[in-house]
Amino acid sequence: MIKTGLFLITLSCFALTGCTAPSVNPPANTEPSNQELTLVLARKIVPQETSATAMKQLLGPPNTVQSLESDPREIWIYIRAERADNRRMYAFVGRKSGLVESVTWNVFEADPEANLEVLKSKLGNPELTKSEAKWIKGDAAPDEAYFKSEKQRLTIVLRKSLNQVDRVMWH
Repeated sequence: MIKTGLFLITLSCFALTGCTAPSVNPPANTEPSNQELTLVLARKIVPQETSATAMKQLLGPPNTVQSLESDPREIWIYIRAERADNRRMYAFVGRKSGLVESVTWNVFEADPEANLEVLKSKLGNPELTKSEAKWIKGDAAPDEAYFKSEKQRLTIVLRKSLNQVDRVMWH
């Protein structure tokens, strides 16, 4: 009886520890890096030129890396130092090339860059072409305007209802 009970406990422990699926992504690092991540610093990343290694040297390691088996890219995510639940920046990194392919910088309400004129100034006042999101179908009108610079290969997304920059993307 005791041998059978021990066998069942051992078998249960084996089943619980040995049969779990491996995690695709490591757990998120919610510790902020020692260096403050700013838009000016992030803009030093030049897609198709900056390697993942160089980005890591510039910004520190990402807080988390996400990927799908079928996607040839990884998504490096950096969180805000002051709010661990807010993602500050995403960078798409090619697995084979090791190069950054594109970057998305999330702008928050308290950021000076939420003001379009301040942001344009920080970006060197690029020549921008404005376009508006089209109303295709649905109950809500589109709330985004896009400002693009082909020369700088960037797009600024403005939330029209708030007159506030939502994100900046460069590729």
